[in-house]
Amino acid sequence: MANIKTFVDDVDLPASDLNNYLMKQAVIACTSTTRPASPVPGMHITETDTGFDRKWSGSAWVHVDDGWTTYTPLWQAAIGTPTTGTDGSLTGTYKLENGGLRYLISHSFGTAANGLSGAEETLNYTLPSPFVADSGLPKQCGGNATLSTPGYADWPGQVMHYAGTGTVAVFFPTSISDTRLSNWRSCDSTAALGSGRPVNPGNFSVTDNGNCYVSGFVKL
Repeated sequence: MANIKTFVDDVDLPASDLNNYLMKQAVIACTSTTRPASPVPGMHITETDTGFDRKWSGSAWVHVDDGWTTYTPLWQAAIGTPTTGTDGSLTGTYKLENGGLRYLISHSFGTAANGLSGAEETLNYTLPSPFVADSGLPKQCGGNATLSTPGYADWPGQVMHYAGTGTVAVFFPTSISDTRLSNWRSCDSTAALGSGRPVNPGNFSVTDNGNCYVSGFVKL
């Protein structure tokens, strides 16, 4: 199929021209289960059930890159609900690119922030709905995090995505020794800092308004 055609007056318009030059080069509204059966390279669709914009690469429907969109992440625990505290904030932004999701999360812990306590408390941030990590990849380590406290003390960390989920888990090294962060533990409440395990924000309490900044990319 040619990319374009110059139409002239007084010439019949066959169905093949309507299909090839008009329908197949328009942005088609469909669902994720009713995509065009015979797409051509460059065809664009918008899925009304997922909100995704996609194009046919010649072999697959891939996400169309778009601009940044804001969203409100949730700070979650396996059991219970952690609290950001007075004057705290939790914001996020994301964009689709190259078949995946790039995101930024900014979390400011207010006064009396509380990440709960207990052996099963693993704390995570949610990705924007309805995006979930590729279920074919057991784990994706595709992000960075910074834990910051007043006084310009910063610790680098990493982000883990788990297959088929819409959450990310943030881990920091076990070498954190600042007393203001002495309540950071791993998901096992008996594993204190320096135990040799990564530190997940379980059993969390910061009294001087710290911050956690998270950025990452997850394959969808």
